[in-house]
Formats: sequence, C-alpha cells, structure tokens
Amino acid sequence: MNMIEIDVPRLIENIPERTTVYTPLIEAIVNSIHSIEDSGRDDGQILVRLIRSPQKQLDISSLELPEIIGFVIEDNGIGFTEENFRSFKTLYSAHKQSKGGKGFGRFIFLKYFKNINISSTFKHENSFYTRDFKFHKDNQPVLNEQYKPSDSLDSKTTIYLNDLNKGKYEKKLETIAKKIIQHLLIYFINDSYKCPDIYFLDEYEGKKENIKLNDYLKQQKYIQEIKSDTFVLESNKDNLEEIFNVKILKIFFPDKQKNSLILTAHNREVTTINTEMAPPR
Repeated sequence: MNMIEIDVPRLIENIPERTTVYTPLIEAIVNSIHSIEDSGRDDGQILVRLIRSPQKQLDISSLELPEIIGFVIEDNGIGFTEENFRSFKTLYSAHKQSKGGKGFGRFIFLKYFKNINISSTFKHENSFYTRDFKFHKDNQPVLNEQYKPSDSLDSKTTIYLNDLNKGKYEKKLETIAKKIIQHLLIYFINDSYKCPDIYFLDEYEGKKENIKLNDYLKQQKYIQEIKSDTFVLESNKDNLEEIFNVKILKIFFPDKQKNSLILTAHNREVTTINTEMAPPR
C-alpha cells in the first residue's frame, strides 16, 4: 500500500508569519474550550500555568522576573478519545470544521516550542483510560504513545508547551492576560454562551498570583462595551432571515492600533476588516 509522507519540518517552516508567540497558547485554550463544549458539562474549567526559566538573575538584588519559557494547559473536557486522537493525527482534519477549525492549529505548537507532551484521561463506555504521547517536529510527529486503564473518576487533558525556541513573552501575568483576552473576547461577550472558567496561574519562589479571565474582563476597565444592538437581514430569494448581534467595544492599549470590524461565527473570528479611513490625497 502506497503512503503519502508529509514533511512536517517543512510544513512548519511554511506557517504564515502573521502568527505570534501568543498564537499557540491561544490555540491550546480554544482547543480546551471546544473539548469542554463536546463534553456537555456545565462546570468546565481551564487552568493555564506559567513555566519560567530556572536560571537565576546574575544580580541577586534584581527584582526582574525570569523569562517565560512555556505553559501547562489543563482542562476537564472530553479528552483524547479515539475519534479525537485520530483527528489530531490527521493533517487538515475536518473533525472541528463546524466550529471553524481548519485542522492545522496544533502544528503551530511545534513552531514555537521544542518540547510538547500531552496526557489525557477520557471515558470509553463505562471506564476511564489515559493516553500519553509526545508531539514532535518530525515526519511522524506523534511519538511514544502509551495507552492504559485509569482509576480516575473524571476526564482531564494536560498539554505541556515547554522550552520556547522562538519569540518572547511579556514577563508579567497581567500583561499576558490582557493580550490573551483580546483574542478570546467572543467567548466572553456572547450573551447566549457560557464560557468555561479560565484561570491563569503564576507560581514563582513561593509566591502565587492568579487571574480568572472571566471575572477580569468585568472587574477592570481595560475593555469597555460602548454599545450593543441586534439587526435582521432577510433574503427574498430564499425566504430566509438571519439575526446578527453587534457589540462595539473600546480596548485600551490594544495589540492592534487600528479600528476593526470583526465578523464571527461559531464563536470564532471569521475575518477582520480594517475600518480606518484612507488618508485624503
């Protein structure tokens, strides 16, 4: 039987440059949200732990924080079932097409991190099982898979994104939270959607700092809702109508310095239109 081999390192090299060091973290969180949606549970929770460099500052009196070199993302979603694992191993899988997924995002992990390990406990029939594996920058990217029964009473998936090899993160937890929440806004401002609880945790030298994104958006004035409205578009040809919800938000200190119109569907950004007026000639 003839097999088509995919050059994964070359594939990663061709990932568009518009991705940033924050893209893999956003992708991992969105994947966790989808996993919780698929589980059908209403107590969904995502925990993002920061991994800092173990190297100490040369100046022991310096209060500067060490560099962030990775993250641990945990969720209590449905986990890597046989169907989900098969989709994970399939390039351009259509498994999450209905949610706006393109079947490619996980390869962005490999663009920015050297070491990626995944551990997932999931329910099959009436029993729980655990699947562990390494995701590697190789033509066979799934390595060292281990599959075994588990005595767990709940599902859980942990993704380790470690040893950053490209780009650089801001050092403060609050700054990272601000950057991430901009890209997850659709999950928080959709009045008909219950977003899982998303926590960011930084534990360094005995100190513990945490931010709950769901509350953070409400408590601070970094993002303000200016106006909200609804309108209906009708099609006489097909005798159909669609209801559109519009929210105007003001973001202070945004990544993008231009006004934008963001069109979304399935809780994902479909396209962004720059609304800045062209300068007069």
